[in-house]
Amino acid sequence: MTKCLQDLQLLIRQQRQWWGDVVARAGLSTERVVLAAADIIDERGFAGLSLTVVAEGLGVRVPSLYKHIAGIDDLRDRLGQLAREQLRSEVQAAAINLFGREALLGLLRGYREYATAHPGRYAAFIGLPSTSPSELLARVIGECAVPAVQVPVVTLAVRSVIRGFVGLSATGAISAGRESDAVFAAILDLLDHGMLPSESRSRLYGRNGAGPAGKLGDRACPRRRFRCP
Repeated sequence: MTKCLQDLQLLIRQQRQWWGDVVARAGLSTERVVLAAADIIDERGFAGLSLTVVAEGLGVRVPSLYKHIAGIDDLRDRLGQLAREQLRSEVQAAAINLFGREALLGLLRGYREYATAHPGRYAAFIGLPSTSPSELLARVIGECAVPAVQVPVVTLAVRSVIRGFVGLSATGAISAGRESDAVFAAILDLLDHGMLPSESRSRLYGRNGAGPAGKLGDRACPRRRFRCP
């Protein structure tokens, strides 16, 4: 009698699990799988990503995921693409209706805020072959009176600085909180005062770099509003 009861309970559990899988699979899509994985890597880290963890989070079995993704490499790539689009939207929103210097500083703040809020997604984004909305950054830098021939180099320099800051923050080399805020403020200040080549700075501000505006952007940057492409 006890054996029969145990068998019945096992059968009920199996049926419940089977029915749960059916219900979960019915609402499953590629977008849902990717978004669930994005939440997981933000919480656990990109290195902890696995199909087993994603399947558990969705309440399905791993084979069910293969109807929507090709495998773990495909999922990583999709996460990077998701993060790139989200980051692009974030920095565009941070720079909208701003121009020159203010657009640049807004863009960098938006970049930092996204990387801080979504560390796992940002790690997935870094793994992509081309990992920065460089055309947007170059456009803003071009509005800061940087000579056109030097815009590509300055763009790479600024990109290197902000990615280095985010990378050091992610590893704990820069502590979160006041230290992180202070370092980021110092970076913005250095960029603010050092964006222009020396000859352009002298022409716009005078030889001591302390013209009427006192900062890059007020006089150096044309009064042209930044717009998203």
